[in-house]
Amino acid sequence: YCVVPLSPALGLLQFVPGTRPLQAVLTDTPQRAEQEAQASEQYSLFIKAASLSEGPDQLQRTLQQLQLQRQQQQQHLHVHHHAMPAGPREFYQMYVNADAATTVRMFKQISSLLPPSLLRTTLLRSCGHTPELFLARRARLTSSLSAGCCWGWLAGAGDRHPGNLLLQPATGALVHIDFGYSFGSATQV
Repeated sequence: YCVVPLSPALGLLQFVPGTRPLQAVLTDTPQRAEQEAQASEQYSLFIKAASLSEGPDQLQRTLQQLQLQRQQQQQHLHVHHHAMPAGPREFYQMYVNADAATTVRMFKQISSLLPPSLLRTTLLRSCGHTPELFLARRARLTSSLSAGCCWGWLAGAGDRHPGNLLLQPATGALVHIDFGYSFGSATQV
């Protein structure tokens, strides 16, 4: 695809036909979007609980207290608001306070809230369930993702998340977009 520079800090990306943001692919139904929101909320609660606790024993109690508070807030307000994402200080405290076994257990618990094969299902739908096409598209997906990750790491590009990746289901290719806060430009905002 072509990129047209408009200034040293701004450019236009050629329209890439037949693509969807990876985030939209992963949450393409209301049920999947809700599953992703629940997993994100549980993850944020775990980070906050780990940042507030002083060890693995206290972590489980703190997590249960935060979950109970969250349920009470939702019942009182009669609406479902998602937890605020954890900040850098909470992440740091989580790494200090949480042990590996607890973190792995929580990761597995939170991962179980999501369907196990979102990308596989998308690729299968786009290739008519033929094994040859599926394998070719999966290979293209992994090669374009790994090449983009290597390039991004070498170039120092940050701000990589599913909203900054376009998936072309017909080929399996991933296109990396939106480098607005990459290459040090975020320090100038």
